[in-house]
Amino acid sequence: MRKSISVISTLAVTMLFSSQLAFAEEAELPANNILPPTESQEIAQKADITVIDLLDKSIPGDEGQKSTLSQQAAALLPPQLQAAHNYNFSPRDFGTSVVQTSDGGYVFVGSTTVNGNDDILFAKTDASQTLQWAYTYGGTGAESGVEVRVASDGGYMIAGTSNASGSSDVILIKTDASGTVQWSKTYGGPAKEEAQAMELGTDGGYIVAGTKESSSNSNDAYMLKVDANGGIQWTRTFGKDNLEDRFYGVAVTPDGGYVAVGYKTVSEIINPGTAQRMYGLMVKVNGSGNTVFESTLDRYSMLNGVAATSNGYVAAGAINNIDLPNNTQVYNIFVTKVGTSGSQSWSRQFHATNGDFGNDIKLAKDGNFIVTGFTTPAVSKEDLLMLKIDGSGNALWSNTYSFGDTGEIGRSVAATSDGGYVVAGSYLSNSDYDVLLLKFGSD
Repeated sequence: MRKSISVISTLAVTMLFSSQLAFAEEAELPANNILPPTESQEIAQKADITVIDLLDKSIPGDEGQKSTLSQQAAALLPPQLQAAHNYNFSPRDFGTSVVQTSDGGYVFVGSTTVNGNDDILFAKTDASQTLQWAYTYGGTGAESGVEVRVASDGGYMIAGTSNASGSSDVILIKTDASGTVQWSKTYGGPAKEEAQAMELGTDGGYIVAGTKESSSNSNDAYMLKVDANGGIQWTRTFGKDNLEDRFYGVAVTPDGGYVAVGYKTVSEIINPGTAQRMYGLMVKVNGSGNTVFESTLDRYSMLNGVAATSNGYVAAGAINNIDLPNNTQVYNIFVTKVGTSGSQSWSRQFHATNGDFGNDIKLAKDGNFIVTGFTTPAVSKEDLLMLKIDGSGNALWSNTYSFGDTGEIGRSVAATSDGGYVVAGSYLSNSDYDVLLLKFGSD
């Protein structure tokens, strides 16, 4: 279905600054943690997937549910927005990750229901965001894509989750520059594993962060490191039985290690009993997977993305202020910096509505940080958010983007070669979800 969208308004976000500096707790895991016995059962398997060309009109079916090229949504809106496109393949299409390619175009990954079940969606556009190719990757179960990165050979690596085995497994798919699958593998044992983020390592391999089901049927935060060919090098879990711990973001550190963020739950004594409370979580490991630090951060915070620099790690997500007295703010965007030793340097909140969330953060070309996410100005209404902060957490600028009586959510942001940014996410209109792709100029 061909769709076009126009920008109704570009609203400046009203921000309420609140500093909540906290000190990191001591790591609960030893620096040289040995892999639990269950992880020795984890194997990489060749994944059996079917590839469908979404632009091939010879495929029988409803032509309205093959992709047709979307239209440019807006002319240049100074100072940020240059173009906005939506891509419709099925009633439920979501963009979760985007990167710029060497030819100035973009590739994005996500999920689609074009074949009835959830499948991984992978598409390539040129610099003007015109679709060049689009594929689904899927097997007998449900699959979803969470991250895409340009590989060292010019092809692409996709990370996601597959249920083809009857249980959730991490899936990695390596393609060439045209999206043709070169190999695909699933990673999992008897428990459930899910990918939430992936990055290209300095050694040409890949680090995956997500969750792994524990023996108590709760979830542990999970790291998986593979080489360039998908061979397992090491895995790590972080967490305790009967408590929920998850990673949602990961970054490669300048020293060749990895830093992952998410949340952890802690059992606390509250008279007359105990309660489980959520805290932000940041874990740094070296290139071999040995723990450098594990930092427990602000209560009721959840971190969705992290950017690494030589002097520390800046993470973004959301925080729930439900337990603060006389508080009218519920969820605020939450950004925090942790130093290379694991001590929290600062934390900031940004408030516009009662539901403000940061979904991703990246290092900008000027050394500052760019955040994308969404605000909720009304019930069942989301506006895409862009926020830029400096190295001390101070806001440099912010905007929300609305395309009418719809819902726009930013899921992934990447810096572009011209000093600007590209964002992938979702666009909701008339109960139909489309992939949303926005291009912003340099600031």
